[in-house]
Parts: sequence; C-alpha cells; structure tokens
Amino acid sequence: MGAMGVTVKQAQDNKRAEIIKLGGITEECLHALKLVVSFANEHLALKRFDAAAKKSQEVSLKAAKATGCVFGMFMTCMFGYNCWAYFMARLIVKYNWINPATGIKFNIVDIMVCSQATQMSIMTLGTLLPIIPGIIKGLLAGYSIMEVIERVPDIRDQNDSVSARGNETDKIESI
Repeated sequence: MGAMGVTVKQAQDNKRAEIIKLGGITEECLHALKLVVSFANEHLALKRFDAAAKKSQEVSLKAAKATGCVFGMFMTCMFGYNCWAYFMARLIVKYNWINPATGIKFNIVDIMVCSQATQMSIMTLGTLLPIIPGIIKGLLAGYSIMEVIERVPDIRDQNDSVSARGNETDKIESI
C-alpha cells in the first residue's frame, strides 16, 4: 500500500510540475502573440504551446490512471473484506456462536460494530502510511539525541582527580 501511495504521489508531483511548466510557456506564448513584432514567429509559439500542452496532458493522464488504479485496488480490497465479514457474520448467526467476552450468543449489532471498527482501523492505517517515513526519521533523530543526553561522561573519579583534591587547582598564581 505504501509503494502504491509513493507511485501516486510521484505521478501527482510530475503532473504538477508539467502544469507549472505549461503555465510558464503559456504566459510566454501569450506575450509573444500580443506583440505585433512577433507576428512572423506566431506559428513557432503555437507549435511550442501545442507540444507543452500535449506533454502536460500525457502526464496528467498518467497521474489520473495511477490514482484510479490505487483507489480501485483499495475499493476492491474493501469489497472483498466486506464480503468475507458478512459471510462470517452469516455463519456466526446461523450456528449460534457464543461471544467469549459476554458468554451469550453473538447478535447482529456485535458483528456490525466489529466490522465497522475494523474498516475504520484500516482507513486510519491508510492515512498514516504517507507519514510513516517522517515518523521513522524523527525516531532516529530522537534516538541519536537521547544517546548524547544519556551518555556517561569520561570523568576521572579516582583519588588523584581534580574533584578529590578540592580547590587547589582553582588558585591562580600569576597571570
């Protein structure tokens, strides 16, 4: 799911970049068309605009296909999960399974609550997937900082160390 999300994001970024490029070229072409002096090169500006517009259309179509494929796969998975959940619910109700938490038979409300909770959990996981790399980077940075904070400094703590002799090193003889 994460790889599909990266693919869609990359396709959308490419689309955005091409549209921005098309906007710049469009502005240039309109300025060129407005100038009376450039009437002789008008056909070159139009060719350039047409090429940029075609490229932008191709990139946008690719991004739309990637988004549609990911969304379609997600909806297919959700449909498959719902089919499985309702099939299992039918078996649970048909064979009067006992709920181990309450000791009484399952009812439709119990089954629907579990099914909806699972779907909401799956959707929450789907929203978290794009930010997981950021969380990992933050944890690694935090780990590095905590290593520095929690490390034990190399201090000489024997009897001949500065702290054991008292203030004798604090005396300033001559400057």
